[in-house]
Amino acid sequence: MGFDYNIQYKSGVQNAVADTLSRVSGSSLLLMTISHIQSDLLHLIEQSWLQEPHLQLVIQHKQNNLDLFPKYQLVHGHLRRKGKLVVGSDENLRTKIL
Repeated sequence: MGFDYNIQYKSGVQNAVADTLSRVSGSSLLLMTISHIQSDLLHLIEQSWLQEPHLQLVIQHKQNNLDLFPKYQLVHGHLRRKGKLVVGSDENLRTKIL
């Protein structure tokens, strides 16, 4: 099952979207690089670990012996499983993330 598509070249004059993105002025570019989104999601995710005894156990063991629970990692204090951030079973939090 493939996709049906055609690749067409558009010169800079015809490709206005790419042209606009490539010509961002210095002050606009600076604002784009220093602005960030404020979110409490990471804090809420960390709190979800504290509400689950299994995740608390994993974190405690990983802090003492990195070889235990090999599917889990502690990366900069964040619990990950197979490289992905672990989210507790709090349904409200999971809905908020989605």
